[in-house]
This record gives sequence, structure tokens and C-alpha cells, in this order.
Amino acid sequence: MATDSSRFELSTAKISAGMHPHHEAHMCESLPLTKTDAGPEPAKSQVICVASGKGGTGKSFIACNLAVALAGQERRVTLVDADFGLANAHLMLGIEPRYDISHVVSRERDLSEVVELGPKGLRLIAGGAGRPGLAMTADSAIDSIVDRLGALEGGSDIIVVDLAAGLSPRVTRFLTAAHDIVLVANHESTSRSDILGMIGMLAETLGAATVHLVINMARDRAHAVVTFQQIWNRVNHAWRGRIKLFFSGWVPRSSFVPNSITRGKPLILSYPQSQPARCIETMGERMHKHHLVWRSRQVGRWGVPSAFAGIHAPVENQPLGN
Repeated sequence: MATDSSRFELSTAKISAGMHPHHEAHMCESLPLTKTDAGPEPAKSQVICVASGKGGTGKSFIACNLAVALAGQERRVTLVDADFGLANAHLMLGIEPRYDISHVVSRERDLSEVVELGPKGLRLIAGGAGRPGLAMTADSAIDSIVDRLGALEGGSDIIVVDLAAGLSPRVTRFLTAAHDIVLVANHESTSRSDILGMIGMLAETLGAATVHLVINMARDRAHAVVTFQQIWNRVNHAWRGRIKLFFSGWVPRSSFVPNSITRGKPLILSYPQSQPARCIETMGERMHKHHLVWRSRQVGRWGVPSAFAGIHAPVENQPLGN
């Protein structure tokens, strides 16, 4: 039985990695070089947007722990909680922010003043909790925030953006400008359907995109692979050659997860020997390797431009640096 399961997982891993098993370990090989001599300078920070089609998938949990894992790789990492008004990343990290993004919108504070220091040297920009009006902030104010976020690039190697759930125009603007997209799904049919909707939007808007998919709350790895396979089959049928979908990791359903959230301490630090923590560490190692190759290509006039510059552009003209 174990042998059959191993064969199944290996064959599915090949599919999940863009039809070659090497690609899952070397995801960065899909990154094209983009000459920017006629446009903006290459980005100084890799921007990774984490999103999900529906609430309750554990998106913020994945974003927070992935950010801490990357910071543990001796990278300068900033986590931006972009679920404006309904933010909770600070709770998962055990941080009580003095200020949040709402103070930037109101011009009470500059962005540099709302940065909080978290675990492993991670820097957090809190999105403002219990402020539903912030979610309705005018686009002009968001553009102003984006301009300020661009100033973070000089001091960050990686910027992880935890987006709101769903597919609002604001979420779309961030996704279509991101250097990398991580989508979080689970085994529920509603989650799979919403993820397909998001991928369809990326295909129609950008023409082609690379998506890293994380399966959360799975029974075991085989269950996660089956869920991924179901999504991959639909993606391959509808957008073959336009969407590269990678199986970037999985996290099992476990009591360690809610316990870590209650404690206000990232899972990988509160229960480092648990299976969910090991899964996240593996995910972080993969993304770190991906980052190193991405960084090596940001040389001279070659490379992808700043993601924050792209957020201002009309959606149909925004490049995706994958």
C-alpha cells in the first residue's frame, strides 16, 4: 500500500511541477528575463502576494508563518497585512501595534512609523483591525499607500503581502502586479471553485501567469495531492499553456494550528517539531531558493520592475514577473 501511494504521489508531483519533477524544486526556472532599459529600474524586493478565493482557508496563517520562515533564512522580510480594516496578522505574530495602516491613510503617521518588529527580525505593517471603514478606502488613498510601500524596497529582500479573501478590484490590482502569487486552498468544493475563479481572472487579465498553490488543512499529503490534482486538471483543461500551476506545499489539519494562534506565536516557533511546522519550513526553503534565483536575475537593466509601480497601471497592461 505504501508503495502504491508513493508511486501516486511521485506521478502527481510531476504534473504539479509543470510536467517535470525538477521544476517543483527549481520553480524559479520559469521566470523570464525582462529588459527594462525603456522602463523602470529592476525591483529591489521580491513581492509575494498571498491570496485565497474564500475566507476560512487559513490564508493569513500561511502568510504569517511563511514570512517568519523566510526571515529565518536570513532574509530581510516585511509582511504587509493588506486585509485593510479586518487585519489579524498582528494577532498571529503576537504583536500589539501602536499604529497601523489607517494612521497612514489619515496622514497621522508616515509608513516608516507604523512598522513593527516581529519574530526573526520580521517587519510588520498592520492592516488595521476592527476598522471596517478602512476596507472602503478610496482608490486614491490606496495609491498613496502603494507609493509609500514602494519605499520599503530598499530595506527588504522579500515583501509578503497578505491580501483580503476574495476577488475584489483591489485584490486584483495587487495580484496582477505581484512578482509571485501564492494561492491557499483546501479540500472543500467551494474553495476549489473560488481558486479556479481567481486563476481564470489571472489568465484573462495577464494572458499567462505562474501560480504557487498551497493546500491547507489536509488529512495527509496524499489528500493534499489529490486536491491539487483536481484543481490542476481543471486548470490544464481551461488554460493549458497559459497558467503554470505549482504544488508549493501542504499543511495538515492539526490542533497545533489553532493553539499557536491562541498563543499569539507563529506555529513554526511555538511547535517547531510538529508536522505542520515542518511542512511550512519546507515551503519556506523552496520559496527561499526561488528568491535566490529571482535575485540573481535582477541585474543591470535586466529583471522585473517594482511590483508597486505596476499596481498603479491599468490591469490589462500590468506585467507579472514570473
